[in-house]
Amino acid sequence: KNTVQVVRPDGSTEVLRAKNILIATGGYATKVPIEGAEHAITSDEALHLESLPDKNVLIVGSGYIAVEFAGIFKGLGAEVHLMYRADKPLRGFDEECRAQVTENLGKRGVVCHPGHLPTKIIKHAEDHYSVSFKSPDGPEQTMEVGLVMMATGRRPRTQGLNLEAVGVQLNDKGAIKVDEVSATGVPGVWA
Repeated sequence: KNTVQVVRPDGSTEVLRAKNILIATGGYATKVPIEGAEHAITSDEALHLESLPDKNVLIVGSGYIAVEFAGIFKGLGAEVHLMYRADKPLRGFDEECRAQVTENLGKRGVVCHPGHLPTKIIKHAEDHYSVSFKSPDGPEQTMEVGLVMMATGRRPRTQGLNLEAVGVQLNDKGAIKVDEVSATGVPGVWA
């Protein structure tokens, strides 16, 4: 009880015991599963870019990470396109707030593409990509860009922890199920 076996990078193991165990493994960025998705970066890689591309930047997604990076890239001088499947960015937020953010993005020069879905990314060279996409009421189109970033969500980093073996339950997305005080249902285990 209240014991964790940790495997170190060198393969050795250590057993840790504690009154309470907190599972805080973080998450990882996901990408839309389309042909050529491997050519897109995520917010993780965006923080390590050595330079901005000479051409425009396409950000796929409409959450706060996508909106923040649209503002960052625009502020650094890039031509920015924000592509998302909803009618406005920030789904799940207050409607008045969403409308104001959409308006402000436009005023800053961010080109919004609501209702659009990327279907394929082709890499021609470093800093040169063709992105095919579907529009809500027209034929498939293509956009030439210097960088594609997908800000399309994150998944919990719970794989390989063997949590089910001790009774910690995961939801259908792999997140640890907790109650209102972050207890997992296993005494002394929190997330």
